[in-house]
Amino acid sequence: MDSKTQEKLDLAVQRYVEALDLDSICELARDNLRRYYQNCPTNAEMQRFIDEMEVTDASIKGETNEN
Repeated sequence: MDSKTQEKLDLAVQRYVEALDLDSICELARDNLRRYYQNCPTNAEMQRFIDEMEVTDASIKGETNEN
C-alpha cells in the first residue's frame, strides 16, 4: 500500500472511531475478542482468557459461586 493510501485509510479509521458511541464500541470489542479467541491456533490461550474472566459452567447457567 502506498503512503498516500495509508494516510487516507488512517484518516478514514480515525473518523469512523470518532463517530462511534459507547454501545458501538462495546459491540466492536465483543465481536473482535470473540473472533480473536475463536481463531486462536491453540485452545490454551482461549482457556486462559476464560479462566481470567472467571467463567465457569455454572456461570453460563446463570448460577453464582458466591459464599
